[in-house]
Amino acid sequence: MTSEDINYNVIIETGESGIDANVILCIFGDENTTTNLALRTTKDDSDAKFDANSILEFDLKAIDVGKIKKINIGHDGGEGTDQHWFLKSIQIEKKDEHYTFTANRWLSTDKDDKKTFIDLLADEKKTPPLSPVPKKDQATYTITVVTSSEEDAGTKSGVLMTIFGDKDSTKQFQLTNTKQDDKALFESGKTNEFEMELDDVGSINKINIGLDGTGVHPTWHLKSVQIQKGSENYNFSAKKILNESTPFIDLTPTPARKTPSPEPVKPEKARSHTSEQKIPPIKETAYKILICTSSEQKDIINEDANFYITIYGQKDQTKKLYLKHAIISDKKNLFKKDDKTEFEFKTIDVGKISKIALGQDDSENELVWHVDNVTIKRTNETITFNAEQTIGRNSEIELLPSAIPKKTEITYKILIRTGTSQEEGNDSNLYLIIYGKNGQTKKILLNETTKTNKDSSVKKNDKVEYEFKINDVGKIAKIVLSQNPNEQTLSWDIDNITIKRNNETTTFNVERKIEKDDEVELTPSPILKKTETPRKASKTVDTTSKLVAKTKGKH
Repeated sequence: MTSEDINYNVIIETGESGIDANVILCIFGDENTTTNLALRTTKDDSDAKFDANSILEFDLKAIDVGKIKKINIGHDGGEGTDQHWFLKSIQIEKKDEHYTFTANRWLSTDKDDKKTFIDLLADEKKTPPLSPVPKKDQATYTITVVTSSEEDAGTKSGVLMTIFGDKDSTKQFQLTNTKQDDKALFESGKTNEFEMELDDVGSINKINIGLDGTGVHPTWHLKSVQIQKGSENYNFSAKKILNESTPFIDLTPTPARKTPSPEPVKPEKARSHTSEQKIPPIKETAYKILICTSSEQKDIINEDANFYITIYGQKDQTKKLYLKHAIISDKKNLFKKDDKTEFEFKTIDVGKISKIALGQDDSENELVWHVDNVTIKRTNETITFNAEQTIGRNSEIELLPSAIPKKTEITYKILIRTGTSQEEGNDSNLYLIIYGKNGQTKKILLNETTKTNKDSSVKKNDKVEYEFKINDVGKIAKIVLSQNPNEQTLSWDIDNITIKRNNETTTFNVERKIEKDDEVELTPSPILKKTETPRKASKTVDTTSKLVAKTKGKH
């Protein structure tokens, strides 16, 4: 919302069939066009339910588009029996102008023209403008907002408020200019005071306050609000985190809501003289968070690094939980390659976990953390998040629960038979990824696994065996071989590769060199190849292997 926004009164009439999807409206004028306006909350501050034969009224704020030329309206519901909306009409009032848009049609993927969004032009016969509304009595409100002192409690989003009383309610307004002309608003541990001239609502019985969703990561931990109106003081205790899933809350004043106050009272003093409403303690739960660092980790990270996790659930979300403040199972292996560390926090119960965010705030050094996966355990719930991503300074990644959790580790045995052109040297810099019906492994550097051969070098017409434990990907579908182009190493001349897992043996015919810029994808050979006789250097590549070579950086 900006200072140039105006009010639009919108009335929507639904016919014989309602809808439970999100309804979106866009208004086009001769001077401008609004953004897409989500019709979620009605004028009386209730959730919008577009039931059959219903009429809903909305009070929207958006840019002044000038004379309205048309609208676009629809819903985001797809196929399904509950997603057929019969829209009868829309009425829009702005300033002294009134427009009616007649639809009388289905918005559905299965009915009429199967459109869920339509353009509508205003009816030619316009309803006469409504009589001017007499100006309401005004009152001065001094509004004191206290942000929690918890770490990362502040917000850069705009804060909006509506005040409700026994006589009337204000329009929704934004808290922007403080009495002290503060430049920084709603920072952690700070108190901001605003003075507003608004409609006189009578005795205040509730407020609605929340975020407009602007800014990066719009989250705010609101502690309390105090409103002074004339000689009356109203105290509202919040102690609530507002975010994208719960951007607004209703607050009612504490029982002793009226206190004589001839002079402005500071928030803390007001609370000391006013009996606090007893708020039930916030339900907390223990989270055990197991984080596995990947094999690609190179940076040495100390325990004071500013890595954090935020847990989102159906009911709420946690604040940023800094890993350095957790109960840590083993600090010796913290953030080390291929190691797992368990972090334990006791914090707010967010309900069923829907996603997490991992990030890093400002650090003195350019630290990069390679995270393989995260597992969160709490009472009767274990959720795995496959990451395989890096977290740099001032960056954050969001992870959804994995459809297929990490499987129990099993042993893989890899047998590589080299060709006649293999140069002799050590076996560094050969990477392998195994893909199966249940997922894939991480990128494995073979010379860091267990090598069953005693000889550390690789020769032509040789057999090189490796063994390691990793997640079970199920029946193997393909593999990818590659080298690190930034490392100077010998090229591999590979005849074939055999992989054994449990009672399954899978062979891949390669018959080519793997050089430092190559990434080679192989599918299993349909017929096992006799490999005891070395191939000739000029032998043609076996096309049944469905080999695809992707060369990086070559033109």
